[in-house]
Amino acid sequence: MRASTLRNFRLTYADQNEVFAAVLPQDGTILRLVHSADGAEWALFRLRETIKYNHKHYEFLLLKSRRGGKIDDFYPTPVFIFLVEGPEKVTDGLDPKNFHQVAWGDILRW
Repeated sequence: MRASTLRNFRLTYADQNEVFAAVLPQDGTILRLVHSADGAEWALFRLRETIKYNHKHYEFLLLKSRRGGKIDDFYPTPVFIFLVEGPEKVTDGLDPKNFHQVAWGDILRW
């Protein structure tokens, strides 16, 4: 599966931060896949509509499968949700400690 083929995803809230639950569900697109230093695959998710959380606006999120694999193209995938202030910070070799994990969610192509 290539990131360029991933379109029309819906991200929903699953757990860990009831305040963040208020900004989900959201639709968006996976712009690109990157790998952290440990080889895990991450997805840069561009929201269709900007969200406001803790007095900041976000257009991008960083997602990682909670199953340890890839985000599936046909089945809901539980994910960790991290806030991203700018897409230029999401590159191969990223360190997840540089991003704020805000919640757990589920992502599904529709």
